[in-house]
Amino acid sequence: MKHTMRPSLPSLWKILLLYIAPVLFNTASIPAQVPVRSLDKPDIFTLDDCNQTACSPKLAVPYDQCQCQCDSSAQTFIEERKVEKCADQLEGCQNLVLGDNPGSIQPVIIPISGRTIAPSRALHIQVTNLTSEQLGKQYSCSINNAEYYSSYRWKNVDSFVGSLQYFGLDTQGDNIYLQWLAPENNVQDGKKIEGKLVKIHLDCQLKSDRNMSAGLCLAVKVAGSGQAAVPVEMGLSTPHLVLIICVAVVALVVIGIVTVLICVRKRKSKPKKEEEAAIVSKDAFSFKQTEAYVSSTPLCTSLSQDVTVHSQIDL
Repeated sequence: MKHTMRPSLPSLWKILLLYIAPVLFNTASIPAQVPVRSLDKPDIFTLDDCNQTACSPKLAVPYDQCQCQCDSSAQTFIEERKVEKCADQLEGCQNLVLGDNPGSIQPVIIPISGRTIAPSRALHIQVTNLTSEQLGKQYSCSINNAEYYSSYRWKNVDSFVGSLQYFGLDTQGDNIYLQWLAPENNVQDGKKIEGKLVKIHLDCQLKSDRNMSAGLCLAVKVAGSGQAAVPVEMGLSTPHLVLIICVAVVALVVIGIVTVLICVRKRKSKPKKEEEAAIVSKDAFSFKQTEAYVSSTPLCTSLSQDVTVHSQIDL
């Protein structure tokens, strides 16, 4: 008769702890809320224990009860377990940026299908930490895959519906724009990545040498979704805009100075005219007073009559 070996009670506990402990650990570490990300201010994230002294080590400042806000120098909260703090770049995905703002993770809005992601800025490749240039000038690219960060791991964006590719590129000359290619009127998939960090991997080839290829990565944070339409920005880059603004300011200052000088001259000339008018008025008044006095004096009246008579005799 064979005896079947049954696991002892301590062995069962060890097996249970081996599989359950990591799940419990991960669940306890997941933030209560997804970070609040917006287009015009640094990220806001919630602390599990409401201890706001933890804000500073994460490069943030206390914001509200149980919340911190990232510093302006590191505006994006990175949830990766090895990081878990505010930063301006995502490690391993920092050679591409939206627009000509090197060294920053740009917030975006997911629009309806077939529309350029807002704000509609052309992709740039970082040349140095402070400079970048248009990606389309040197490279022709295609999307490899895209990932979003959730529950302490990276997930494939295209896994929403089979192998559908959600991100695409729209090339217009030297400008390459990022697009959202979800099925028409499908806003739910866009909402799934709201508040999430997204990594978009590109396969690119040099236009001058098709044998030279490069794997590039763009990191963005999704601040919202479901916008109706986003026109492509065909406008000027930041340096050009700064130049235009400076010229406009200088022109306004010159116009203001000229206006002030004209007003000052008018004010200076006005008292002189008033003074001359007062002198003329005063002389006229004195003459009238003299004439009235002469006409009212009897001696002067008789003399004037004699002069009149003599003048008539002479005639």
